[in-house]
Amino acid sequence: MTNKQESLINNYCNTNLENIDDNMYIEEDNDIDEDSFEVEKILNHRKFKKRMKFIVKWRDYDDSYNEWIWQENFNDTTIIDNYLKSLTN
Repeated sequence: MTNKQESLINNYCNTNLENIDDNMYIEEDNDIDEDSFEVEKILNHRKFKKRMKFIVKWRDYDDSYNEWIWQENFNDTTIIDNYLKSLTN
């Protein structure tokens, strides 16, 4: 890097730093934490090629929040196992 390039970069960085408001902050991601969603029950399932997805009812949420979740996206597969067992009974 040439001295002229270094000078331009330094000037650019310093100028940008001088213009930063001291009260600025980085907003944290306010999305709902995944841990706040717990599957209450599985309502149905579909097979797509070699994959399965399940429509789930979330605990403490009304039915408008029900959604399709791929099998590999479950943290714990116990509820899937129990659901599939209930189908054979």
